[in-house]
Amino acid sequence: MSAIVQDVIELLLTNRTALGLPAVSMDFLPETGDALSVQAQDPKAYKTFIDGTKFYRFVFVLMARTDNSARLSAFGWLEACGALFSGMKNFALSSTRNVIDGESNTPSIISQTESRITYGMTVTIKYMEA
Repeated sequence: MSAIVQDVIELLLTNRTALGLPAVSMDFLPETGDALSVQAQDPKAYKTFIDGTKFYRFVFVLMARTDNSARLSAFGWLEACGALFSGMKNFALSSTRNVIDGESNTPSIISQTESRITYGMTVTIKYMEA
C-alpha cells in the first residue's frame, strides 16, 4: 500500500465519527454490514518543475455498501467524504504531502441486489511531496 493511500485511509479513520462513517478498509467490502472501501490506483506525476519538484494526481474510488433499507445512509457517507476531499485546498495531508486541490463526483449505484446496494464515487487529489 502506497504512502498516499495510507494517508487517505488515516484521514477517513480520524474523521470517521465526525462524518458518521462505518468501517473503512482498503480494497475490501464485506458481504454483510455497513462498510466503506478505498479502491486506489498508483499516483501519477502530472507536472515536474525544473528544480525537480513534482505535482502528483491520485485518483481513487470510494465504495459504500449497505442494506437497501439504509441506502440513503451510504449515499450520505460518500457525500460527506466528497465534501471533505473537495474542500482540500493547501491542506497538509501528512508531514510530507500537501494537497493542492481535491475534487469528487456525485455518488452513483455500482451494484444492487434485493438486499444490498453498493455506491461508488471517484475522488481526485492533486498534491506535492515536500
